[in-house]
Amino acid sequence: DMRNMKLPAVFAAMILMAVGAKSSNVTVTDTEKSADTVKVVKPSCWKTTSAPTVRFSQYYYDNWAKDGYTQVALTLGYIGTLTYTQPNYIWDSRLDLAFGFLKIDMNADKIFDDSQYLRKSDDKIDFTSTFSLKMKNNWNCNASVNLKSQFYDSYKFYADPLQEPTLISALFAPAYMLTSLGFEYKKEYWNASFSFITGKNTFVLDNRINPADYGVLEGRSYMGWGSYLRFYFKKDIFKNINFYTRVEFFWEYQKELFTQTDVNWETTLEFKVNSWLSAFASLNLIYDADYSLKRQLYQLSGIQLNLDWNRKKK
Repeated sequence: DMRNMKLPAVFAAMILMAVGAKSSNVTVTDTEKSADTVKVVKPSCWKTTSAPTVRFSQYYYDNWAKDGYTQVALTLGYIGTLTYTQPNYIWDSRLDLAFGFLKIDMNADKIFDDSQYLRKSDDKIDFTSTFSLKMKNNWNCNASVNLKSQFYDSYKFYADPLQEPTLISALFAPAYMLTSLGFEYKKEYWNASFSFITGKNTFVLDNRINPADYGVLEGRSYMGWGSYLRFYFKKDIFKNINFYTRVEFFWEYQKELFTQTDVNWETTLEFKVNSWLSAFASLNLIYDADYSLKRQLYQLSGIQLNLDWNRKKK
């Protein structure tokens, strides 16, 4: 049971601080020609996007014979990108944040009573930054870093409401950082990266969490070397229907290839109603043998408000 919900306010503050990251696509310089001033518009090297979202889903039951618990879920999300382009190289960064919580009416009473359960439903920090040197025919040589963690404490709940929940993760407990040198094939809507020189750092920096639960057997951090593969795709596959998917594989050389390769796959299908409202269905599947030999699965669907600060006004 989450007793202190200070993190949503912190997360909202981070979203508001990102308002300044608006798109900057052109720069203007003045030149003189025949005593007249002519404005020359040149493409900017920098391009930014900043898109916060608000997701909502709800279940309601009243005298329902098949049973069920009324619940309301709210998730705040933010995706921002920063790209710097030159003729011979590209620096591309992406920040993906999410924090959500749900209210469950376990006693068929009132959903907003203080006695009802308040639990976390989504929590994500995902930052990727890639520096790519252009080669030939859409091929790049790149160096990349990726950091994943969460904002707030996570608990394991039990069927017995009198049993105290168990803390299983927290901010930077764990956190994963991948650093890689490799190659990338990049097209307009998709790209694929692979590296045979990749280091994966696992951090468990909260003393309340047992590092061994995440494969850290000595101290509170561990680094392993291996191979890394990433595939990314995002495109409007039909009118007003956008499909996004990203899958990552990491195999540490000291571990079994087929049974201990880390997998992180996330995908979202978005149905756009208009410029600010859409329906969505998302799925996140994780396999991490250091934590569990069973796959981890998270699925969410509902409606979404798109607060795109870069949207052009008509």
